Amino acid sequence: MAKKRNHIFTFLLVTLTFLVSDFTVFGFDYSLKDELQSRRTLKDKYFYLDSLITYTSEEQSTYFEAVLLKFELLRQEKKDVQALNELKKILENEHSSNHPELLGEAYLHTSEIYSQDKSYDLAQTYLTEAYIIFDGINAINQKAITLVKSAKIHKRDKNYSLALKYLKQAHDNYLEQGKVIESIELAKEIGTTAYEAGEFKEAEKFFTSSLSGFRQLNDTIEQMRILESLSTIYGFEKRFQEKINTEKKLINLCESAFAREKTAKHLIQLSNTYGTIGRNRDALKTQEKALRYINEKYFDQRYEALLRLSELYQLNERGTDAILALHKANNLALNSENKSKIISSSKVIADFYKARGDWEKAHAYLSISDSISRSLLETKIRKLENSPYTYAPTIKKGESSVAKADPKWLLNGWKTTIITLSISLSIILVFVIYYIRKRKKIRQILEWKVYKRTKELRDLNSELNTYIYKSSHDLRNPLTSIKSLITLLKSETNPAQLLKYTTLIESCANQMDEILLNLSRAVDYKKVEPKIEQVNFSDIKNNLNFTSNSDKTKGLEISWHIREKAPFFSDPSLIGVILKKTILNSMQYRTGSSSDYCKISITTDSSGASVCIEDNGQGIAKKVKDSVFDMFVKGTHKSKGAGLGLYLVKIASDKLRGKISLESEESKGAKLVFNLPNLA
Repeated sequence: MAKKRNHIFTFLLVTLTFLVSDFTVFGFDYSLKDELQSRRTLKDKYFYLDSLITYTSEEQSTYFEAVLLKFELLRQEKKDVQALNELKKILENEHSSNHPELLGEAYLHTSEIYSQDKSYDLAQTYLTEAYIIFDGINAINQKAITLVKSAKIHKRDKNYSLALKYLKQAHDNYLEQGKVIESIELAKEIGTTAYEAGEFKEAEKFFTSSLSGFRQLNDTIEQMRILESLSTIYGFEKRFQEKINTEKKLINLCESAFAREKTAKHLIQLSNTYGTIGRNRDALKTQEKALRYINEKYFDQRYEALLRLSELYQLNERGTDAILALHKANNLALNSENKSKIISSSKVIADFYKARGDWEKAHAYLSISDSISRSLLETKIRKLENSPYTYAPTIKKGESSVAKADPKWLLNGWKTTIITLSISLSIILVFVIYYIRKRKKIRQILEWKVYKRTKELRDLNSELNTYIYKSSHDLRNPLTSIKSLITLLKSETNPAQLLKYTTLIESCANQMDEILLNLSRAVDYKKVEPKIEQVNFSDIKNNLNFTSNSDKTKGLEISWHIREKAPFFSDPSLIGVILKKTILNSMQYRTGSSSDYCKISITTDSSGASVCIEDNGQGIAKKVKDSVFDMFVKGTHKSKGAGLGLYLVKIASDKLRGKISLESEESKGAKLVFNLPNLA
């Protein structure tokens, strides 16, 4: 009877709820949700919703709303299977198409369950259906939510192009609705996805957009996260100045938020960036500041920071400060009783003293390192000897240990001894093998150094002999000509002939001057050390002034193609030598026709630069192709030079650690490619 009264009461309540919903604009949401919240126990809530679903099946909107509310209740209790069954009531209902927004929500919730169960294909199918419905009713907010969920699935499958496409569409939807916060957060998500896809330009664009938004919202944490991502991008692209500026902004934010650990972290990163581009003084100042921010309880960070500080002191020629920093690091290791750190710091200090010729102190610290290493090894051996396999019997008081010895115990004792000896011998054998291999490796290194040095000396000796012979031979020819011309000059009275002879003497003198100048340059280039800075190929091109319209080219068609994809660091003056001498060769050995050309193509990326110089001139004879970069070797018999142009090019390329490849056929031109590494 009581149960019947409850059913009647519920029916009346549901009917009343239905009537109220007809008299309010948002009446159903208000009455149904408020009534559900007023129920204290889950049992009452389920009873109320089940009653609604049972008695309002004819009123479709109320029925669908009740089903969705029951779904949410089941999801909260993590009853996904039952929740999915509730959604199917909407998806399989023949009248569901009359309520597209609720149907779209059902598809959206179904995709969430499948995504949580890692059934991503099914989840994507339901998301597609939801998007079609929301697009049909122009529900912009729901479209954006659906697109973001689809993007996450595609991102998980590494399909970044589709993920970015959907995220950008969702971002546009939020902007259209004027949802500022959502658009800012989504811009950050687009930046993160583009970064994972390796599209750094796109990532930078959206990170910068979201950064300005979070700055307006005064959200310091999000600003820091985005700036960290931008700093990483600038590091990958070797845009060091922008990375430095970003790290400075991060440090200011961390200081304002009193985040000491993060401040220290970014100061160390800034110091490392300064060190990368050779600004050692700035790197030192920043590292000193970082050390002040590292709390003394963080032993590892202080230890590593002190070692790095010591390196920077040495680079700035502050040896006293360097050894003080090393001793501080060593004291930290001693206080923490971290033996591996003590060994490491002792070796570094020994290397410091060894580099300065203080062999006594170097030996002392190496002895400390070796003694600790031996003690660690002895400890390991003792642990093996005291292994749990050892067994000793208990002997009662007054009994003879020999008389009562158990044969099984004796057997176990022998087994334990054999095992211990085997392990000990194995360890000794490993160390012997290691020692032999180390000695062998050292011997091989020494042999290689001796061989390399001997080869260098032989090459230098051969080069010197060639230098003396060729220079004396090439200088003797113009001197002989000058002597002959002077003899003719003495007996000549005709002014025209006198002018001719003096012109020829001047030409021979100029030839001698050019030979001596090139020889001097060869010696200078051998001694010079590259000065590394960022190379601007357009500036080098302008300084050389080799264009089709200039007087230098004598009608040769010269074209430049420069593509600088990333900053390139090298020595601009040596690169200028390579370009100048190679282009002069193209000019000197042209065929003389109107179709003569010289093409210069330069491409830079993060790994280095490729410089290609191609012409259609006389080419290089096959017999001298392999030795064309040697001293005094001429490409053709028609050459009027001393044969030092490409030799100087080879010296400059070697100084820049470059590689040269040559393609040429006689009468068909030549192609030289220089692959130069980035020396930053």
